Amino acid sequence: MSQQVQAQADVGSLSLTGLGAFTNLLAILSADNVSPIAMIQMKDLGSLFHVNGHYATRVPELLTRASSHPIGRLTLAVGWRRGDSVSLLAESAGGQAISLLSLCITNIYKEEAVGQILSQLSSRLLSKSSPRAGVVPLADVATLVASKLNRFGFGNVLAEQTMRVQSVFEKLETTIPDGLLELPTVESITDVFESLSHLRGDDTVIRISGSPGIL
Repeated sequence: MSQQVQAQADVGSLSLTGLGAFTNLLAILSADNVSPIAMIQMKDLGSLFHVNGHYATRVPELLTRASSHPIGRLTLAVGWRRGDSVSLLAESAGGQAISLLSLCITNIYKEEAVGQILSQLSSRLLSKSSPRAGVVPLADVATLVASKLNRFGFGNVLAEQTMRVQSVFEKLETTIPDGLLELPTVESITDVFESLSHLRGDDTVIRISGSPGIL
């Protein structure tokens, strides 16, 4: 009697690197309704950016956070389960970096522009042979990730940095530019992030000119 052998895979133990071969299956299983290809693309894009400091160290914990509330003998889990799609980004430096970048741009730009920024960065920085997700799936992942990191209070962080820049003009007794808070175009901010992707060491300096805006 012939024996039938069935191939099995522990999908729960896979990292983003190994998800490429299971994209169709994961697209069905994903409880977050996000594109696996978009997740992989975001992680790869994030690997080109170097981040550190106080906020960077908190990213892994916030991406996997799930709180519990006791109700008598029961415990109600509130939050996201460990091992869900967004938690996978916490497993790599690239995933953590793109999470911070997503937090920044989703708090400044509308969802469509967020997807365009990520798509244009991917076209400029990633290998032409790698699979690509569309603008909407990329924006969906960015929005999902940012919702986990909103504890940072990005608006307060941006306001603090804006005040620091304004104080420099005041100390120099120079008129603050009218366009200091003007929002850069998608193309302009993409250029900025493309330049920042080259900051790989402490001895690298990037000078950006031609824009009066603080962003």
